[in-house]
Amino acid sequence: MYEWHFRMGFDRYIWILGMIYAYYYSTVEKWIEKLDEAKLKLRILIKTTIVVTSATAAYLWFEYIFKLNSITYNKYHSYTSWIPITAYICIRNVNQNTRSYTLTLFGSNAPDAQPKKLLIIVPNYPLLNFMLTTIVFMTISYRLSELTNTFKMAFVPSKDNKGIMHDMITAAAIMGILYSSFVFLKVLPMLAVRIPPITKNTQERHRTQDH
Repeated sequence: MYEWHFRMGFDRYIWILGMIYAYYYSTVEKWIEKLDEAKLKLRILIKTTIVVTSATAAYLWFEYIFKLNSITYNKYHSYTSWIPITAYICIRNVNQNTRSYTLTLFGSNAPDAQPKKLLIIVPNYPLLNFMLTTIVFMTISYRLSELTNTFKMAFVPSKDNKGIMHDMITAAAIMGILYSSFVFLKVLPMLAVRIPPITKNTQERHRTQDH
């Protein structure tokens, strides 16, 4: 239970960042294409600003967050993990050359260092297991991508401001109800009156008072 609770809380907010980046991916891609076609001076100015800002944010995160002791860092991780990820994305996509490279740190450490166990379909056959798990992950990723697009069209309809506002109000109402229910369930035990158990002495005392 501790491991489950720790994993659930460790990256509980980063999915929001992923959803936002996925939603605006096509918009940012078009903006990058326009930036690559802009005049040289303007292009250099904008890209330099992006790199300097991203590098500064990543450096400050490294100095004042990442270097903390493990227990303290874990408390801040869920609120600050978006900083290095965003900085990496911005710097990597600053030009076409850097876009052709990936950071192996994210690919090598995440599957090996974080979970307790890896997905094993065929024991003792690492290459075959790697092939099968890759097919599973790719299939799931493809299906999730299709579902994301379907949900996006359903909950965030294009050129329909009234529909978007209706969905936002509905979502806010549902979240408010769920949060209120959670608070009520947490507070209810504190408000409960403890009733003392009925013993023989209690029964005799009541009988004496009646007489």
